[in-house]
Amino acid sequence: MAVAFKFPKMEVEDIIGALNGWNLSVNEVQILRPTPDFVRDVYRNCLEHITAINEDSVQGAVQDAFMDTNIDETDLYASALSENILLYHLTRLAQAACIDNFNSRDLTHPEPARTRVLLSAFINFIKFTEQYCHEPSTKIMHNAEKVVQERRAAEDELSRINQEITVIKAKLAEDEPRCEQLRMENKKLHTEMLGIKEIQYVHGQDAQRLKEEKEVLLGRMQALTAEIDSKRGEVVRTRSRIVQSPDRIKRAISVMSTSVTEDKRAIAQTEAKARDLKAKADALIRIEKDLGRCVAALRVIEREAAALQVMIKESTDIKEHLKQKEIEHEEFVLRHERLEKQVANAQDKLERAQRHAEDKRTTNARTLERLDEEYKQMSEERRDNDRVVKDLTAETEEVERKMSEHLRVNEAEIKELVGEYFQLRHATEVYRQMLADKLGMMDVS
Repeated sequence: MAVAFKFPKMEVEDIIGALNGWNLSVNEVQILRPTPDFVRDVYRNCLEHITAINEDSVQGAVQDAFMDTNIDETDLYASALSENILLYHLTRLAQAACIDNFNSRDLTHPEPARTRVLLSAFINFIKFTEQYCHEPSTKIMHNAEKVVQERRAAEDELSRINQEITVIKAKLAEDEPRCEQLRMENKKLHTEMLGIKEIQYVHGQDAQRLKEEKEVLLGRMQALTAEIDSKRGEVVRTRSRIVQSPDRIKRAISVMSTSVTEDKRAIAQTEAKARDLKAKADALIRIEKDLGRCVAALRVIEREAAALQVMIKESTDIKEHLKQKEIEHEEFVLRHERLEKQVANAQDKLERAQRHAEDKRTTNARTLERLDEEYKQMSEERRDNDRVVKDLTAETEEVERKMSEHLRVNEAEIKELVGEYFQLRHATEVYRQMLADKLGMMDVS
């Protein structure tokens, strides 16, 4: 049959010395005649020493449990729930210390022998964990605290980024109507500018044509003036050469009057055209001023467009930064999943170690049964055959020696496997408990 491992029973003096070393004032009378208050205080101190679960932790768990219920008379149930939680954790500690039948009677009606066994198991288990599990448990706790700190930092960074994104989105939503208005105004001014450029081109051609006509008319006016002057000179010379005739003079005067009238009409037309040209030139000047204002407006629009492009670029950079932070958040989630997988792998290793230890115990039990059967068979043969008593006795002693050696080897292997089992189990429990405490949860499973 399977051999169950048990921690050795300690002497009363050793128990008192160990408890005094933990700053617990204990005497021999309390060990030999334990009371419920005494064992509860000692067991609670052992639990706090190995798991850091104290009275405040239990009361906090009770308050958290009542917060999720609609019970009004919490005082009626607080004490019972606190005792149940304490009993649950003490049962876990007892199971870890290879005591499977720990119950509430050990707290309410303690027996001296039973209390001595429990205290011996608890003290030996705590010393065992302090000696062999301190370094790995410290490493696991350090890694757990580091992971919690990294998670909090990542959550703070994600919260800050989300706030920045919210502000940027609000600003973009606030600036979007203004940007849309500027785009519409820019499009409208661009269309107007194209129309004004076309009008300017047409007026420029008209002004050039009018300037050419003005130059032609000025040339004609100068030619007519020169021709009039030459005609007047010819008239003077002709008058000096010819005999004055009233009829001829009248006809000449009539012809000259007609010429002067035509010249005046031509001059008036030329002046009218000059006035029209001046009006058109003034209009061109006004158009040039309007074009100057349009150019200034276009420059303002270009500056606004450049500012808009800068804002769009900043928005693009912020979006890229947001994507980067989302990628970092996904990496953090993957890292957390990897840690959970590592915990699951550790639990699998622990289960395999337990199965291996169970197989070892089963194999050893079968070997013991087989050796026992062989011993019985040899005993029967010894009773049937007195002639080979000495030989059978020697063989029996050899078998017993092999049994002892085999038991010793198996017991050493079992102790080693149990040590590894409790080391892995305690490291896993401490890691889960620490992770639950850091994450604000209570492991009550």
